[in-house]
Amino acid sequence: MFKHAFVTLSIAVALTAACKSSDVNTNAGPNPRDAATAGSTAATRAAQSTSPQAAALSVEDRQFAENAAEGGKKEVELGHLAQQHGASDAVKHLGQRIADDHERANRELDSLLGGADVSRTSSPSDNDSDRRRLEKMSGAAFDRAYVDLMISDHRKDITEFERASRSSNEAVRTFAEKTLPTLREHLTQAREAKEGLKK
Repeated sequence: MFKHAFVTLSIAVALTAACKSSDVNTNAGPNPRDAATAGSTAATRAAQSTSPQAAALSVEDRQFAENAAEGGKKEVELGHLAQQHGASDAVKHLGQRIADDHERANRELDSLLGGADVSRTSSPSDNDSDRRRLEKMSGAAFDRAYVDLMISDHRKDITEFERASRSSNEAVRTFAEKTLPTLREHLTQAREAKEGLKK
C-alpha cells in the first residue's frame, strides 16, 4: 500500500513539473499568433499616426506643398539678403517683412502637412541662380533687382495659391486661403518699393 501511494505521489509530482515546464516554455517565447496580432496593432497605430490630410494628398497637392515649402525657404533667405545688401530702408523693410511672414507660413505648412513630410525635405537649391546673382550685388543695383524679383515671384505664387485654394484637400485649401492675403500684401509692398526707387 505504501509502495502504491509512493508511485501515485511520484506520478503527481512528475505531472506537476511537466505542467510548470510547459508554462515556462509558453512564457519564454512569443506565441506566433500573439506576434502577428502585435504586428497588426503596431501597423494600425502607425497608420493612425499619419495625418489624414497628408495621406490624402493628390499628386497636384503634393507638388504644390513641395513648391510652397521650397519657395518659402527661398523667400526667407532672400529677405535676409535684402536686409544685408539693400541700400534703401524700404527694401530692407520689405526683406524683413517677407522673411518673417514666410517663416511663419513655413511653420504653418509643417503643422498642417507634417505627416506628408514635404516641408522638411524641401530646401532652396544651392544652385539657385537668383540667390547667386543677388549675393554679388549691393546698393541701388541690389534694390532694383530684389524688388523686381519679388514682384515676379509673388505674381507666380499668387496664381499657384489661388489654384490650391480650390483643392479638395482641406489642409491644402486652408493653408492656401490663409496665406493668399499675405502674398498679395507682399506684391503691393514690392510695387510700392519699386515706385519709391524711381524717385
